[in-house]
This record gives sequence, C-alpha cells and structure tokens, in this order.
Amino acid sequence: MRLLSANTEAQAFAFREMERVRGMGEELLRLKEQLAALQADMRVKDAALAAEVQAKEAALQAKEAALQAKEAALQAKEAEIAFILQ
Repeated sequence: MRLLSANTEAQAFAFREMERVRGMGEELLRLKEQLAALQADMRVKDAALAAEVQAKEAALQAKEAALQAKEAALQAKEAEIAFILQ
C-alpha cells in the first residue's frame, strides 16, 4: 500500500512538473512572438527614421546649394560695384 501511495505521489508530481514545463514552453513561445513583433516594429520605425533623416539631409543640401548660389551672386554684384566705383 505504501509503495502504491508513493508511486501515485510520484506520478502526481511528474504530472504537475510536466504541466509546469508545458506552461513554460507556451510562455516561451508567446514571448518569442512578442519579440518578433517588437523586432519587426523596430525595423519599420528604423526605416522610417532613416528616410526622414535622408529627406532632411537632402533639404539641407538644397538649402546649402541655394545659399552658395546667393553668395556667388552677391560676390558678382560686389565685383560689379567695385568696377563701377573705380
């Protein structure tokens, strides 16, 4: 009888542990899915940020080119004025 009781307890313990391990496996799968979703979200946000940075850099380059053109025009006007005043 004692042996049967010990066997029953061992089986019950094994069953509880198997259920606990199964639960941990399910939790691991859920966490892996969350991680994959977060990684995908991060890639999307990273791509959007890179596009935004690229657009701002292009706008800055355009403004720098416009400024250089204005500086060249100003230098030409200054040279013209200096020639007239001679």
